[in-house]
Amino acid sequence: MNNEFLKQLYWGKVIPWELRQTTPELIELNGKIDADINDLKARLSDADKKVLERLISNFSTLESEQICRGYINGFKHGSLMMLEILSPDKSL
Repeated sequence: MNNEFLKQLYWGKVIPWELRQTTPELIELNGKIDADINDLKARLSDADKKVLERLISNFSTLESEQICRGYINGFKHGSLMMLEILSPDKSL
């Protein structure tokens, strides 16, 4: 059971709340990224376009996995903090 619950929570299969951040700044940045990708594609050969698409896909997969791991680690750290807070402390 390798963090399956936290992965399901992260990937939206368990939804404790909805959180969508679509600020004007993020929408603008996404538009700039799309424009740059389209500009590059217009300049590249078909073979180079395939390399660019593979690069974007691999980067997206890597980024998603890193974010998921950070999400899981955040839950683990929060749980450890709660365990420490709630455990009896003889020094109090």
